[in-house]
Amino acid sequence: MYFIFNKSPKYSGNSRTLERLAELLKIEKTEYLLNELIAINAYNFGKIKNDKKLNFIIIVGGTDINFTIKKNPEKYESVKKVFIDAKYVVVFSKYMCKIIEKYYKISPDKIKIIPQSVPKKLRSSKYDLREVFPQIEGKKIYISVGNLRPVKRPKYLFNFFKKSTDSCLIHIGKILEGQYKFPKNVYHINGLSKKKVYSCMKQAVGLINTSISEGMSLSILEAMKLKCPVYAFNNSGNLSIIKHGFNGFIFYDIRSLKFLLTLPTKKIINTAYDYVYIKHSCRMERHEYLELID
Repeated sequence: MYFIFNKSPKYSGNSRTLERLAELLKIEKTEYLLNELIAINAYNFGKIKNDKKLNFIIIVGGTDINFTIKKNPEKYESVKKVFIDAKYVVVFSKYMCKIIEKYYKISPDKIKIIPQSVPKKLRSSKYDLREVFPQIEGKKIYISVGNLRPVKRPKYLFNFFKKSTDSCLIHIGKILEGQYKFPKNVYHINGLSKKKVYSCMKQAVGLINTSISEGMSLSILEAMKLKCPVYAFNNSGNLSIIKHGFNGFIFYDIRSLKFLLTLPTKKIINTAYDYVYIKHSCRMERHEYLELID
C-alpha cells in the first residue's frame, strides 16, 4: 500500500499537489519514511531519504531539476541519486521528461508523464479582499499565488504596481526565503486555504505568474478553471500549458505585460476553461497513477 509523503510547507504548491493526490487516489498521508511512498521534489526528498532503501515514486515539481543542472554539483548528484533509486519518476510535461533524459541520463521507461488535474468543481469559501484591504476599493485586483522565494520573483512587479493609479497586486503565500517590503498598491496575505484562494481568483481580473522556473503551476490551471485570466512569464513550464493568445498570455518583460493587461479577455477565459476541462481531468490523472501503484 502506497502513502503520500508530505513534509512540504503548508499552502505551498507542492503541499497542495500532494493533498490533492491523497484525496484523488484515496490513500493516506504520512510525514514518516515508509516502504511505499509517493513524494514530490527530488532534492528535498533526497535530503530526508539519505541512503535508506525504499520503494518510492518521485514527482518532479520543476524547480528541483531546473536549478540543479550543472549549477550546483552537490544538489545535482543528490537529485540524480533519487531518480536512480526511484521506481518511477513522474513529470507533468514532455519538456521535463526531456530534461531528465538529457541531463540526468535516466531511462525513458522509468519516466512517466502525468499532467496535473483540476476537479470539475472548485468550491470556494467567503473571503472578501475589499474587506481585508479597504484601501483597494475602486481598484482592479490582480493576484499572484505561491510561497515567496527568489525563484518566484515576488519583487518583479513591485515598481510596476506602485505607479499604478487604478490597479493593485495581492501576493498570496508564505515568505520562505528573503525579506520583502511591499510598496504602495502591493499587498501580502501569508497563506490561505485553497477555498479562500479560489474566492480570491473569482474576485481578481487576472492572475500573474512571474516565476523564472515552473513545472506545472496548479494555481494557473485553477485560475483557468475559474475563468480568471492568466498572465505568465515566458518559461518552459508555463509554455507547456499556455498557448499565447489562446488560453492565456505569455509575457517576456514588464513592457509586454503592461500591453497584455489592456487586451480583452472574454475569449481567452472561455478557451482556457475548455482546455482545463479536456486536458487536465481528474479521471485521467487518477488512472495514470493507479497504473503505477498497482
